[in-house]
Amino acid sequence: MSEKVPHANYYDWLNKTSIFSSSILVVSIIISVFLLVLEFFKFSVEGIKEFFNCALAFLSVIYFVIDSIQSYVFHKAESIRSLDFIDNSLDSSFSEENSKDYFSNEEVKVGINKLGINNFENVFFTKCITSKMLPKEYIKLSIVFVVFLFVCIFSNKEIITLVFQSALPFTIILQTFKLYKLNSNVKSVFNNYKLIFKSVNEEKIVQNIVNNIIIYEKNLSWAGISLDSKIFKKMNTQLSSEWEKIKQKHCKV
Repeated sequence: MSEKVPHANYYDWLNKTSIFSSSILVVSIIISVFLLVLEFFKFSVEGIKEFFNCALAFLSVIYFVIDSIQSYVFHKAESIRSLDFIDNSLDSSFSEENSKDYFSNEEVKVGINKLGINNFENVFFTKCITSKMLPKEYIKLSIVFVVFLFVCIFSNKEIITLVFQSALPFTIILQTFKLYKLNSNVKSVFNNYKLIFKSVNEEKIVQNIVNNIIIYEKNLSWAGISLDSKIFKKMNTQLSSEWEKIKQKHCKV
């Protein structure tokens, strides 16, 4: 039976544009290094340097615009995902189209308990994937920051060009910070879930599940970061197996 995911098209678009964004980043770094080489060897043809300075500023603005569009598409996808998540957990009809063979907790009875277990699984996957994304993001940030710092210090350019060029490193700094905070906050939610289902007070369980879901969704919305699809596909089988063990150990199935 084939899997059906109503928000998949949005995430596919995000993954494709992420490749384009990465290409812009690579080209920007190459141009920046090239400008540094020109400055080092005192290359005097100003027309060439001005062209590449403008190109670098243009790419920075394009990167910023794409990042803003990606943020909008991400929130649209998350809105659809959230409604489908609620429908699957509570047997409601909020989503125009529901997923099929997407959720892995079908043996759990519909209700607040399933809502919590579904979210617990989402939190677990987000925690693991963002942890894998962070090292790559730190490396990217370090390279971009160092290269653009040298460009700003050692190359001569108009202030307006410098301002536009700064858009790229500052956008990446913000993205890295958001990914770090998302990973940190999701870890806290994950640890909370390991304790929630141990409570003997049913009312307390309901309150804590709802609170955890709100915290998790708020963090996703604030960060606006799409999980790396390559890492997800690579780790999916392993994480699914680990999730089953976690569910059996901590959840009231």
